[in-house]
Order: sequence, then C-alpha cells, then structure tokens
Amino acid sequence: MLVATMVGALIGYGLDKLFGTEPWLLVLFLLFGGAAGCLNVYRAAMLAQQDEEENDPDEDDGDKTSNDDHPQSNRKL
Repeated sequence: MLVATMVGALIGYGLDKLFGTEPWLLVLFLLFGGAAGCLNVYRAAMLAQQDEEENDPDEDDGDKTSNDDHPQSNRKL
C-alpha cells in the first residue's frame, strides 16, 4: 500500500513540476495511489481467504466420516 501511494505521489509531483500546477496533481495522484494501494490490499486479502477456504481440512463437504482420522480426536483431556 505504501509503494502505490509513493508512486502516485512521485508521479503527481513530477507532473506538477512539468505543468506548473502545484500542488493539485500531487494531491490527485496521491489519492489515486492510496486507492490503488487499498485495492491491492483488498485483493490480497480475498486471495488469502480463498486459499484458506480451499485448503481447510475441517470444512464439512458432506462426508459423514468419523473423527478417528482427526489428529486431535485421540487427545486425553
């Protein structure tokens, strides 16, 4: 998230210097970079959640198996 924000700020700063519009393009591209960073974090979280759901061994998929195969089912309390 930080990298996208910094890239946006640098692009905005450079365009402001080029066109003499300080600080408007810096602010605009800083916001665009922050939004892109948030979108990247959201996508990564959704991908991690998807991977976790696919690899979850405790997920009930309709099999009626006993808990004898589960490593914690034989624990003594």
